[in-house]
Amino acid sequence: MPANHSMPPPEPVKKKGGKSKKGATAQTVIATSQTLQPGVVATPQAVTAIPQTVVATSQTVVANPQTVVSEHCAYSSEGSTSTSLIATTPAVHALDADVVFKSSDNILLYVHRKNLESHAAAFPPSEFDTRGEIVFLTEDASTLENLFQYVYPERHPDIELMPFESLYKLAEAAEKYEIFSLMCICKAGLKQLVDDHPTEIFNYASRHDYADVMLLAAPLLLDIPLDELVTTLLPHVVVPWVRYRECWSRAVGTAFITNISRSCSYCNIPRKVYEDWFLGDKRSRKAIVKLMAPNPTCGYCGTVPFNEEAVRNMHSILDAIPKFDTFL
Repeated sequence: MPANHSMPPPEPVKKKGGKSKKGATAQTVIATSQTLQPGVVATPQAVTAIPQTVVATSQTVVANPQTVVSEHCAYSSEGSTSTSLIATTPAVHALDADVVFKSSDNILLYVHRKNLESHAAAFPPSEFDTRGEIVFLTEDASTLENLFQYVYPERHPDIELMPFESLYKLAEAAEKYEIFSLMCICKAGLKQLVDDHPTEIFNYASRHDYADVMLLAAPLLLDIPLDELVTTLLPHVVVPWVRYRECWSRAVGTAFITNISRSCSYCNIPRKVYEDWFLGDKRSRKAIVKLMAPNPTCGYCGTVPFNEEAVRNMHSILDAIPKFDTFL
């Protein structure tokens, strides 16, 4: 009888890696065509079946215990493939979730229907069956990840730490999907940034009918040239804006001319300030005060054209100008 020859057992694979620069251990789950069957999701914690979807995930834990950096290779029923590096949280990668979203950058997010039903008015109720299909959304994964955390009873992202672009996208997404608690939070956050981003925040406010935010941003837009600004405003506010700007310019021009008439015939200080304002692009209160600030004395009559009384009169005139919302 021939000897029973058997293949020697394979050599054990040595573990490579160790600790990352932050000192955390790197863990990897590798899925191949031989070990991962269609319709299965592989993660370091568990394996579960999800119809029409295959996801292979490798995770590296960084120093912040609430943040995981994941590399997703997603294969949908349409056969599309994407690889991205994003910051993930357990809230959007729950293995027992019953609805799957795909972001504009092809990242899958797993969310519970009941949470959507109770916190987001724009999504269908939990009785609506997606039949295992993936729901495509137009926002990127980072925005959706921040958004969906607000439908769970957990610590939410701090909007004060977000860059403006991220906060702006989150605010628009909250309005679109009607997550009302987040809408109020984003609105308050954007109001704090209006000095640095008046045009974007004015458009956000006019799009969603936030009159109080428009009133904060409108005076700041007076420093932007009209031909440049009208190309960025929403169409329904262009005409009201032009009327508001003209009203403002007439009032300020009248105030300057009053000061010019009070000066002596040799004094050209008020006229020079008025010309600098009239010919320049900046129309805001801040720009006007800056022009008046040097406050020189007339070399002929010894008067101070822009004294305290003149400055008070200017502010009174500016305060009396109708607010932007009266032109809507």
